[in-house]
Amino acid sequence: MKKADRIAATAVQVLLAALLLLLLAPRLFGWEQFAVLSASMTPALPVGSLILVKPVQAEELAVGDIITFRTANGGEIVTHRVAQVGADGIVTRGDANNVDDPRPVSSGQ
Repeated sequence: MKKADRIAATAVQVLLAALLLLLLAPRLFGWEQFAVLSASMTPALPVGSLILVKPVQAEELAVGDIITFRTANGGEIVTHRVAQVGADGIVTRGDANNVDDPRPVSSGQ
């Protein structure tokens, strides 16, 4: 029994270490983790999906990219697809939505 207990304890420790690494490693490399809370990006990103987000410069974005940004008031975090890149900002739209988002996203968002 003692050997089985040690094997089980080691397995639990390895599992916890792997989980900790999965949760902390992205932050070490500048990535952030978010959960998808709405269906606006289905089927590409189903509700409950865990996404990793890497900061990029606005100039690097192209139509079709999926981006995560804070709304203009800084409160809500939104993940939508780039529909248009223009002088006034980046126009986004959720894959499941029929219309573009009402306000362009600025580079500061």
